[in-house]
Parts: sequence; C-alpha cells; structure tokens
Amino acid sequence: MKKCPECGNPSYDGAPVCGNCGYKFPKSKSIVPKGEDIFKKEPKKEPKKE
Repeated sequence: MKKCPECGNPSYDGAPVCGNCGYKFPKSKSIVPKGEDIFKKEPKKEPKKE
C-alpha cells in the first residue's frame, strides 16, 4: 500500500489515481534485470507443420 502525497489516503500499489482526491500517481517504471536486453532476443522459431 502507498499513501497519496496530496491527502494521505492509502491506495493499492498499482492505482493510477487516488480514490479519495483524484491525484494522478506517477507511472512506475518497469525494471529489466541487469545483463538482460529484452530487445535483442530473437523470437523462438516454431517447427513447420506439414
């Protein structure tokens, strides 16, 4: 749970806005584990079906 910085109302961690005053929470950044580059991975090739 997190608290709204405007009114102090508790909100769940993924809430986009405060349910009490409407404050828009900043979007959370997704974290990529160190050493992994999600954009350089090649897609898995499926075997051809005949």
